[in-house]
Amino acid sequence: MMKKLLAATMLTACAMPALAADDSGVYLVGTIGSVTKITDVETTSSATGMIGYRFSRFFAIEGGMGALASDAKYAVLPAPVTVAGTTYQFTKTTLAGSEFAAVFGLPLSKNFSLYLKGGFTNLEREYSPSPNEYEDAWSGSLVGVGAQYMLPFSIKAGGGKIKIGFRLGANRYNLKNSTGTSTMNPVNAYAGGVIAF
Repeated sequence: MMKKLLAATMLTACAMPALAADDSGVYLVGTIGSVTKITDVETTSSATGMIGYRFSRFFAIEGGMGALASDAKYAVLPAPVTVAGTTYQFTKTTLAGSEFAAVFGLPLSKNFSLYLKGGFTNLEREYSPSPNEYEDAWSGSLVGVGAQYMLPFSIKAGGGKIKIGFRLGANRYNLKNSTGTSTMNPVNAYAGGVIAF
């Protein structure tokens, strides 16, 4: 179903003529959410900040930074790990880094659209404390779905206009650690705001 919807969205975007200039431009996105399925970790909160450029109502690219977990507690404490002769007992973990994605929009009205996202992410997972932090790099793909609503008016600011909107969506991450020996698939359900310039 996801592949069919993505194909339909891409076909729509390719079939449409070039749109007016006010359908393109820079935008900012900030979200907060709830993340499940981080290995060994309880459900935790997320926060992301993105900057994007929309080429039309049908296609944009965006990238930024996000934290899927910040000093999150383990559901069950993992077994101690020995690295280079040092034994670590971890009680908290952080998972944060960067992501970049293409966004395919499916406008249902002038101000409301559905969207699909596809891209990649590079995250650092920190395990702490005792005796000190241990870090592991995780990377992989992300896919997401969501909806966006832009308020039907603009606000004058600094000689230009900005529009404000809202997003609701979910991303699924397909991650591997630096050695390729472990995988995990966190899911981030989020809500946030959009400022378009």
